[in-house]
Amino acid sequence: MDCLMRTIKYVVVFFNFLCAVFGIVIVVLSALAMKELGAASKPICVSLIVFGCIILCISFVGCCGALTESLCCIWTYVLCLLVLLVSNVINIIYIKKADSAEHARNDMNLAWQHMKEGSDVTMDMFQSTMECCGKTNYNDYMTAGLPIPISCYRNADMSPENLYQRGCLGELTDSYRSSFKRMYNFSWVVFAIEAASLVLAIALGVAYQLED
Repeated sequence: MDCLMRTIKYVVVFFNFLCAVFGIVIVVLSALAMKELGAASKPICVSLIVFGCIILCISFVGCCGALTESLCCIWTYVLCLLVLLVSNVINIIYIKKADSAEHARNDMNLAWQHMKEGSDVTMDMFQSTMECCGKTNYNDYMTAGLPIPISCYRNADMSPENLYQRGCLGELTDSYRSSFKRMYNFSWVVFAIEAASLVLAIALGVAYQLED
């Protein structure tokens, strides 16, 4: 029995270590995604950063409870994990329902509007990183009576053959779709680890109570 309890205890510590690592990864990836994605997608990134920080805190409580064999910490950890699991499910549903095309369209329209008002930073970033030009293609600049910016040219060489032919809206939609898919799959991995941690923590808490 003692051997089994020790095994469960260190497995709980291991799973909490994994959760902590995933929490850090979520925070880092979401922070990086905030730079890659536009304004319309930032609420998802912010919620994931908060979620990652909460995972870190709860993992710390779980490790303390398992290592110190504190019933108070363990049952607090179990309760926090239940709340976290529910939050994770809500987060997964939110990401699943996120319309990448709509987010991309909103961000592209916002960037285009800012560009027409004289602030072309976001539009230049989209064009240089995704190797595209305009919303649908480079003709958008001609229609708007604007010069084609240097960010629309490969290697900043303003030769006609180096002009990007593709529009940025399609590229941005594909980028957002890929980012949301990664977030969705990663959230399920975190959910599985949290669920396993919950089962083990309950088993450990019950075992400690029976021992007392």
